[in-house]
Amino acid sequence: MEATSAAVFDLDTRERFIYEYGQFVLEWNAFELYVEALIWYVRTKRLHEGVSCLQNFREINHLSPNKKRGSLMDCLRRINERDVLAAVNKVYDVADRNQWIHGLVIPIKVKEGGEYEEDTWLLYRFNKVKNRPRFARITESDGDILFVEFHEAWKSLKSAAERSFGFLVDVADHYLVALAEEESLRRQSQSN
Repeated sequence: MEATSAAVFDLDTRERFIYEYGQFVLEWNAFELYVEALIWYVRTKRLHEGVSCLQNFREINHLSPNKKRGSLMDCLRRINERDVLAAVNKVYDVADRNQWIHGLVIPIKVKEGGEYEEDTWLLYRFNKVKNRPRFARITESDGDILFVEFHEAWKSLKSAAERSFGFLVDVADHYLVALAEEESLRRQSQSN
């Protein structure tokens, strides 16, 4: 990941995995904001719905990640943005957010050749379809690969959105500022 500092490489396997996992959770939070701002941008600039930041926030922010994904995909289909749509799907598919956020990630030592040698993690999650627990063994490199894939997929989405209709990360920052300003004006008007 780009955000990984040199000091992180001095951490032991477990500490590094926890660091990377924490980075993923933080990046997912930023990604959700990006998706919300992208929905607002497409609705106002391409679909000409005249939606304010505050109105978009009220309609979108409380939705689950899958419902936000569906809302964004609906907007992108309406303007026929196939490249951005494919990039959105890639991010969600690579992240498999529910597995990481709702699963239990448990550190274990794996017995190799009669000795407990390898630091690894056990990801435990209930499989609703098969109605039974699901376990996955995750080594340090597995975690690195997943987190890097998520980061790279999100980076590709940002590039696709910029190429297709000029949506920059700065627009997401503008969305937050505009949201705060709209809320401040709303409160002022209520107090008068």
